[in-house]
Amino acid sequence: MPPSPTQSLHQLSVENSWFATRPLFWTSQHLDLLGVRFLHFDRPIHAPQPRGDAAADLDAVNVIFHVMRLATVPDTESKIKSAIHLLCTPGSPLQLKPKPFSEQYRTFLRERRRRYTPPSHPRKKVNSPVKRLCDSHLRRIIPENWAEDPYIVCLLLSLAQAQAIKQKRAMPETFPVRLLVAFDGDKNFAHVFQADIDARILQALNEPRFDLNGITWPNVTHTKVAFDPYLTFPHRIVAEMLGSYMEHM
Repeated sequence: MPPSPTQSLHQLSVENSWFATRPLFWTSQHLDLLGVRFLHFDRPIHAPQPRGDAAADLDAVNVIFHVMRLATVPDTESKIKSAIHLLCTPGSPLQLKPKPFSEQYRTFLRERRRRYTPPSHPRKKVNSPVKRLCDSHLRRIIPENWAEDPYIVCLLLSLAQAQAIKQKRAMPETFPVRLLVAFDGDKNFAHVFQADIDARILQALNEPRFDLNGITWPNVTHTKVAFDPYLTFPHRIVAEMLGSYMEHM
């Protein structure tokens, strides 16, 4: 894996003309330059902790309904509602915020394809040369493995930025961020992406000339949490989202 950069983001942009682009159009080349990589695990890496008497209040029928909806229903709003319900069941340390963050992966893909759709030929023919060029760009920005999409890294960075903006105490050294993904093509697993973002990286995003020497960009850990058995899914997904932080809650 390439080492993390020692220059500022400004210098990286000067030396690499392709670097400064919208996060939606990041490629694996961006991750290689920053020294970021994905670490994939086919199972959870955190075991659920006892959740007290409140956990006994879970409605089995309700839990099964929401797990099945999260796993199988393609409607995004329905998935979001079920995910929130399962993360905030009785006994969970998580609480619903007024405006939880959510995004649709299909929207990202649609915007990418819109950006690289060739204009119509004046005679209503296929604009073959431009189409080949657009297809080449799409192959670079849409990875074969969706779980290694560079935009996931950008989402994690934005979640860390959101934490920093709301920070009322002294700025911590790192910001732990977690992203829960229910992928339409996978009815067996929920996916969790985890990273600990160095606060100095956030400073560099605000101050592009900030020196990155000695600062390591995070790896992104990707784990899978099986939907089945349904009744224990809320406990297991919360444990995977919070990890060792549950011990302090």
